[in-house]
Amino acid sequence: MSAPIVSAVDQDAAAKAEAERVQAEAAQAEADRVAAEQAAAAQVEADRVAAEQAAAAAAQEEAARIAQAQAAARASVEYKNCDAARAAGAAPISMGQPGYSRKLDRDGDGIACDA
Repeated sequence: MSAPIVSAVDQDAAAKAEAERVQAEAAQAEADRVAAEQAAAAQVEADRVAAEQAAAAAAQEEAARIAQAQAAARASVEYKNCDAARAAGAAPISMGQPGYSRKLDRDGDGIACDA
């Protein structure tokens, strides 16, 4: 017996099917590439947002630390009298400055040891 002869119609159908398969693979590869690019872009944006939030949190912590240090400095400086403030080179002392005390502000003008 002889081998079956493939008709031209069958050959055309096979070629068309192969072309459709190749086209479908190309479309899938393009879809995968686009999805990967979108995922990478989303990751970059997520990393940027996380870094921004970390920087904001660090700045907030630093501001709190500075405020705490300033409060501690105001609370930790105390002079027995104006002679002690002058000896330390701190007189006159304005209200709000470290070492200011109403007991050192005789005239109540907001400036201690000004006389």
